[in-house]
Amino acid sequence: MMLAAVMAVAPAAPLVGSTTAHAAEHAPPSKEALDQIYTDAQIHVERYNGTGDVAQLQTAHQMLGEWLRGHAQLYGYSEQAVAARAPVQQQVAAIEDKLGESAPAPTPAATPAEPPPPPTPVSADIAARQRRANSMLTTGFVLGAVGLSSILFVGLPALGLRNNALDNASTEEFRAEEEKYLRRARRRHTTMIVSMAIGGVFTVAGITLVSAGAASKNAVNRELSLSPAVGPSFAGGSLRLRF
Repeated sequence: MMLAAVMAVAPAAPLVGSTTAHAAEHAPPSKEALDQIYTDAQIHVERYNGTGDVAQLQTAHQMLGEWLRGHAQLYGYSEQAVAARAPVQQQVAAIEDKLGESAPAPTPAATPAEPPPPPTPVSADIAARQRRANSMLTTGFVLGAVGLSSILFVGLPALGLRNNALDNASTEEFRAEEEKYLRRARRRHTTMIVSMAIGGVFTVAGITLVSAGAASKNAVNRELSLSPAVGPSFAGGSLRLRF
């Protein structure tokens, strides 16, 4: 509801000659001064209705309070004077309600965040198991890489060269040349067998070490995933996810 409707009630005409039981300490304002204060207050109310500027409403509230005090000084507290001030008092109450709605809610005091619990120290046994698992993983990857390299870059090429030598020996007409190709095929066959055997052993050993190291590391991580923790206001378990 617009405050203009509330403010539309004009102050009652002055009660000439009325006397009051409460004499003012200072000279009361003139009727013209009161009329001007009231008019200016209405202007600020209209500005608030048009713009929503709370400062305009605060100014109007201050001026109407001044009008009420001046009216009481000038006309006293007779029944007619009190009745004349009643509409303005209602206006002041309505403005105070509006100002209360516009006031920002108090900001709650920030609760200090509780510091996280200190990390649980890792025992010497778990640290040794972690190092052993990491060592197994590293050694396994190295052995696997060497084994696969031996098979791919030595064994398989030696197999192809042996087959080429055998093909050349089978087509050679001279016995000496045939023997030369056969000897070459036997050497390459030996190279193929040795490299394949060594590569196979290294590859199997690497896979075994990697599997064992991964299993050992997972077991250690599971033991560390739920560890006791004590904080300023908490005692219990601290879950730490590891990736």
